[in-house]
Amino acid sequence: MSEVLAGTRRDFLRISAVSAGGLVLGVRLARAAAEPAGEFRPNAWVKIDPSGKVTLTVDKSEMGQGVRTSLPMILAEELEVDVDAVELFQASPGPEFQDMGTYGSRSTRTLWMPLRTAGAAAREMLVAAAAAKWGVPASACRAENGRVLHTESKRSLGYGELAAAASRLPVPSAPALKPKSQWRLIGKDRRRVDAPRIVAGEPLFASDVQRPGMKVASVVRCPVVGGKAKSWDEAKAKTVPGVRMIAPVSTGLAVIADDTWSMLSAREALEPTIVWDEGPNAATGSADMLAGLRAAFETPAAGAALTRGSDAAAGLAAAARRIDAEYFYPYQAHAPLETMSAAADVRPGRCEIWAGSQAPNRVQTEAAKLLGIPESAVVVHVTLLGGGFGRRGRVDFALDAVESSRAAGAPVRIVWTRADDMRNGDFHPISLHRLTAGLDASGEPAAWRHLVSAPAWPAATGALSGEALRGALRGA
Repeated sequence: MSEVLAGTRRDFLRISAVSAGGLVLGVRLARAAAEPAGEFRPNAWVKIDPSGKVTLTVDKSEMGQGVRTSLPMILAEELEVDVDAVELFQASPGPEFQDMGTYGSRSTRTLWMPLRTAGAAAREMLVAAAAAKWGVPASACRAENGRVLHTESKRSLGYGELAAAASRLPVPSAPALKPKSQWRLIGKDRRRVDAPRIVAGEPLFASDVQRPGMKVASVVRCPVVGGKAKSWDEAKAKTVPGVRMIAPVSTGLAVIADDTWSMLSAREALEPTIVWDEGPNAATGSADMLAGLRAAFETPAAGAALTRGSDAAAGLAAAARRIDAEYFYPYQAHAPLETMSAAADVRPGRCEIWAGSQAPNRVQTEAAKLLGIPESAVVVHVTLLGGGFGRRGRVDFALDAVESSRAAGAPVRIVWTRADDMRNGDFHPISLHRLTAGLDASGEPAAWRHLVSAPAWPAATGALSGEALRGALRGA
């Protein structure tokens, strides 16, 4: 495949290529403001092959939010094809896909314009190719349901027949997008494309991965964060049929067996024998953390501050009535329906990983560091995610699989129990909130101060004057 790359940082990537007589368009996402101007990083591809099949390669993970439905709808709208005819292909980390992070409900938002632009550009190129073939103006032709029609003569050609010719045309720099009044897919109710297959148990989740010779493993972790196993007795655990080994890994002790039942039985026998070194957090408890949050309020200037309106302190001092309240937000387990799971096959100089991950690039990077091999030698297959909520943006569970596979010398699928998930997960951080509201004589809010203390970021203060607060409360 030959590629011609152009366009600025915020532009749709103008790329056209001939691949076995097909049309390939690259889609470029808008990058963060900190990205150097002119840096190129493609992360989605649209392809039409000579048979007319449309393939959309997506770099976003599907965890129940519906991107495998919404993204093809966006493309199909502008490309003028049946959305059911768009075949999705899940991307893997690599030079073309360097930022596959899926967070913050941003997948549809960030791909909205790039996919519309790609679809519109491809449509215009296909129409232009048909018009040239017939010797008629492009304005006399239109695209409809995967074909280009010449209105006057009623002639038509399928996209597959035109793909090769279209690929040799210049990519429109500003293709005309369909007006909202002409949308037939966007904004319309549509059943999730993968729902019937999920109900039937057909799609692949990390928990379903099977490879020849695969073992199953679970890691027993210290009850205290930062602790490690000091000593243990493997004798009873190893009497369980099917158990292969107890392997020390970075996060604890991996119990590796031929099947899940053998692994869980051996784990149950092993756990009571472990003597833990609970490490630096051994004496730390909830009361200590809450005290630390309260202490942070004594130096609020160290945190970030957001102020709107006039002086809130003056407004509170002059208020006819003042209300004070304190709220504590405890650690929260993400608890996705599918507990953490991943599979890995580590061989000399290479590694293959199957993971339902919100951060596949980080999985690749951290696995390469762990194994001391190039990132290019680590292949990450992104499966469906049984819920994420940000938890699968961490890579600990994938590295569990990598370390266990390296120890076993065989493919290993890691299993987190529900108890593991609740006790050892990566939790949403705690925070303490102190709110003060001042009301004027009529009972209207005059000022509001909100202090936040949290371990994930510095203590912060926010303040609103009465005028700004009333506007916010009333939706002004």
